[in-house]
Amino acid sequence: DDDDDDDGHDSGGLDDNEDDDDDDDALGNDHGNDDEHPASAAAGEGEDQGQGEDDPEYTLSESYTLPEGAYHMYYILNEELVAVGVVDILPNCLSSVYCFYDPELRALELGKLVALWEIDWLAQAKRPGCDFYYLGYYVHDCVKMAYKGQYHPSELLCPETFRWVQLDAAAPILDSRKYARLCDEPLSEEDPNITVCTESFGGGALKRVARAAGHQLVPGTEVGELRSIVRQILRRPQPLSQGSAADRPWLVHEAALVPFTDALEFSVRRSRLTLSMLTQDSRSYVSPILQSYVEGIGPSLAQEIDLSF
Repeated sequence: DDDDDDDGHDSGGLDDNEDDDDDDDALGNDHGNDDEHPASAAAGEGEDQGQGEDDPEYTLSESYTLPEGAYHMYYILNEELVAVGVVDILPNCLSSVYCFYDPELRALELGKLVALWEIDWLAQAKRPGCDFYYLGYYVHDCVKMAYKGQYHPSELLCPETFRWVQLDAAAPILDSRKYARLCDEPLSEEDPNITVCTESFGGGALKRVARAAGHQLVPGTEVGELRSIVRQILRRPQPLSQGSAADRPWLVHEAALVPFTDALEFSVRRSRLTLSMLTQDSRSYVSPILQSYVEGIGPSLAQEIDLSF
């Protein structure tokens, strides 16, 4: 049986931080030998190992020092195989890939138990630098992934700033919107979306963005200085408490969207066009579509994709 049910355990950007002492207390586990842990062996399927009946097997204590790679962890109950966890041992984490178990034991919620046993394995292995348990992707409103939020302390990766954020802090934000910046730290100076905007904007567009952000510009401000000002504007995080504008993965000030979509090229019957080439009626129809498109994927990717109508 696979782990697609709520009590299952599958691959899915959630990270559990492992502190050896705290985890033992939280789980109520202090396993000192192989007999006290249900995972009696781990079968390797790393790149240098074959697959099939001849795959090497290891005791639990031997598994703590295995080289990095992909492995199966076998769980034995009364000398019967009841579950298998598929994991990747990586330099900084144990990554949970998949789990399958005996369907007749569904009531035991073995998927959740396997996750706890894998966390315990990480705590007991004490591999230098390997401090995290990675559960993969997390979809907040997906019932089948809800179990991933039940392990604490956990962190989510912010899709905009690529910083790890405590799940407890991120959950209220995700309750209010499907997509959101989870971290209020500025975007990187090298963010490609910021670079695309600032380099593609002319002086007039840069001035519009700066003024929309409340900047009082001195007459004769050079384009280079305007670009520097707009870069800083676009790096600023949108306050997380504000409405739908915070849903945009890159945009801070809406004024920046109009100049970008005005210059964005698209195809109509194989002809390359921009909004300025359209009639007023066509422009009023196409412009909102382009703005929504750029909001959704960001200007960097929008510039690379050949959009056709």
